[in-house]
Amino acid sequence: VEAWMLKKPVVINELCPAFIELVKNEHSGLYANKKNLHLQLSRLLQEDKLSSLLGKNGYNSSSDYLWSKIASHINTQLLSLCQ
Repeated sequence: VEAWMLKKPVVINELCPAFIELVKNEHSGLYANKKNLHLQLSRLLQEDKLSSLLGKNGYNSSSDYLWSKIASHINTQLLSLCQ
């Protein structure tokens, strides 16, 4: 999320459920594994348009993960339990 807030693309471990939940492959980042990590990193270095697009898309989705938004959602959920 920190990289996205700087409009930078991300490459994530395709086996990490937490990252896969946040990142959409080829939209807001790239999925990688041991065998293709170097290829995915090379793509970002060689394909400026792809790198910019992934960073921009990530930035647009990063607002969903701000602490203020998360806290507000939790607060709403907890208040609904009191009713």
